[in-house]
Order: sequence, then structure tokens, then C-alpha cells
Amino acid sequence: LERLLNRLPNLESDIQVELSNTFVPDPTILDLNLANAVRTALGLSRSDTIPPERLQELEHLDADNKGITDLTGLEKARKLKTLELRRNQITDITPLTGLTHLTKLYLMKNQISDITPLANLTLLTEVSLADNQIRDITPLAGLRQLTKLWLWDNQIRDIEPLTGSAQLTVLWLSTNQIRDIIPLTGLTQLTKLRLQRNQISDITALTELVSLRELNIGGNLINDITPISGLTQLTEFWAWRNQITDINPLTELTQLTKLVIWGNQINDISSLAELTDLTELGLGKNQIQDLSPIAGTTQLSVLHVDRNRINDISQIEQFTSLTNLKVSENPIQDMEPLRKLLKQIPDLELDIPAPAEQVIQPPRANK
Repeated sequence: LERLLNRLPNLESDIQVELSNTFVPDPTILDLNLANAVRTALGLSRSDTIPPERLQELEHLDADNKGITDLTGLEKARKLKTLELRRNQITDITPLTGLTHLTKLYLMKNQISDITPLANLTLLTEVSLADNQIRDITPLAGLRQLTKLWLWDNQIRDIEPLTGSAQLTVLWLSTNQIRDIIPLTGLTQLTKLRLQRNQISDITALTELVSLRELNIGGNLINDITPISGLTQLTEFWAWRNQITDINPLTELTQLTKLVIWGNQINDISSLAELTDLTELGLGKNQIQDLSPIAGTTQLSVLHVDRNRINDISQIEQFTSLTNLKVSENPIQDMEPLRKLLKQIPDLELDIPAPAEQVIQPPRANK
């Protein structure tokens, strides 16, 4: 008995530690993981009840990757401005309906299909709904203050609701089921646009988007890139895996530093001759024979020309800034330029075994 009495202070301490590491149910917020995230934001311990008046004053909540499934109770956080709920298992966002002070909302990687509760959150400037199960984006039509919107990896076909989103500067629509991009015509403030992995064949709607600096149209059905010929502010352009044969529209895009157009049907790259600011160039899996037009592109750090019809690689000898080079699956006749380049850049990352030095055997003595 005496021994047990002596242990009581330690037992009390152990119980307190255990309680502090336990998810305690809260009468306001039903989801234990969400309740704990709110407690953390309010500086409370895990065993504390969340005071309603404190919840009503909460302005910022970071609850990424917490295993949250239910947002019930969060509707009482009326003053929330920033809400981060990435990588959870949320399906129903109804509790967000009245959070009209929200300006930034991040819901990437959940299981959301219905975004109707966002329709009246008109102060939103940044919204991430990427990697969900969304088909209908009609509720976004009235969010005219949006500047950044991430919708990649959903099931969206119709982007008509974005027609009036004239303040958008960043828009990611990749990996959806979009065919018609006419609704983008008036979004002239866009600086970054991602449209890769859709079903787009006509990019005429991009003609007036002259503020664009980054554009990705890879993995579509595009054969004509004429509409981008006037987008002279572009610094990064991806158009991989399309049906492009003519790249003359790139001639005036002299600010390009990154150009990735592998997997097309290109044989003539003479229009790249003036793009001397390029640091990354992806030309793999085309029908290119002649690399001489890019001889002046000496700032290249990445050059991919694999799977073409190139037999002369003499131009690469002067690309002494390279860190990554792909030249495999070409009918290269002379590897000497590559050997010389490797002497200057021993750490160059290659997609083929380094060519061995040619060893001249001395003549055998006659016996």
C-alpha cells in the first residue's frame, strides 16, 4: 500500500501526458482530427474544449493531411480568411457555405464532387480544387476576384463558367476532359496556363493572351500552334505529344528559356535559330536530322534530342553548360564530339554509355 501511495504522483503525471496526446471529442467540431487542428491553431491542448467565442475569431487554419472526413462545426468559424485542407478525405464542403470572409481556400487531393457551397464566397482570390472528382464548375462563375485557380486532375469538360474570371493570373486545368477553350479568350491577365492532358485540338482562343509567360499544352490533339506566334512574353512553353509539324510560329518567341516539344512530327528546327536564351530544350521523338540551327544556343543546360534521325552531333561540342543530355536512338556516325564534351563536363548526365576512347594498338612484332 505504501508503495502504491508513493507512485500516485507519477500516475497522475502519466495520466496527464496520456490525455494531452489523445483526440478528445468536442461538442462543436465532430471530426476529432479537425478539432485537434483547430485546437492547435488556437493554442489549446488536445484535451481542451474549444470555446465557441474563440472559434468565431479564428482567421487562419492549416489542417493539411490530417485525415479529416467531416467539416461539421467549421461553419461557426465565420471570420476564417485562409483555410488549408489539402490531402484529407473530405467529400462534403457544405459547412463552408457561410464563410464569406474566405480569401484563400485549398482543398487539393480530397474526394469532393459538389462545389455548390462555394458559390457565394465572393472574396476568394485563390482556390485549389485539384485532384478531386469535380465535373461541374458552375459555382465558380460568380467568383470574380479569383486570381489563382487550380483545377487539375478532375473530370471537367465545360469551362464556360470561367468566362468572367478576368482577374485570373494563374490557371491550371490539366488532366481533365476539356475540348473547347473558347471561354479563355478574354482572360488576358493570365501569366501561367496549364492545359496539358486534355482533348484540345484548336488553340485559337489563346491568341490574345499576350501576358502569358508559361504555357503548357502538352498531351493534346493540336497540329497548329500559329495562335501562339504573338505571345512574345513566353519564357516557358510545353507542347509535347501533339501532332505538330511546323514550329515556325516560335520564331519570334525570343524570351523562351524552356521549350519542350518532344513526341511530335517535327523535322525542321530552323525557326529555333534565334532562341539563344534557351536553357532547356526537349526535341526527342521527332523526325529531326539537322541540329545546326541550335548551334548558337550555348546556354543550354538540358538538351534532349533522342529518338530522331540525327547522324551528325558536332554542334554539341560547344554546349559546355550542359548537365543533362539525351542522344540515344539516333544513327550517329561519329561520337568524337561527345567524347570531347565529356572531357569538359565529366559529370554530364547521359542516356547512353559514355563512348570509349579509341585505342590504337601498336603493330605486332614479326616473329
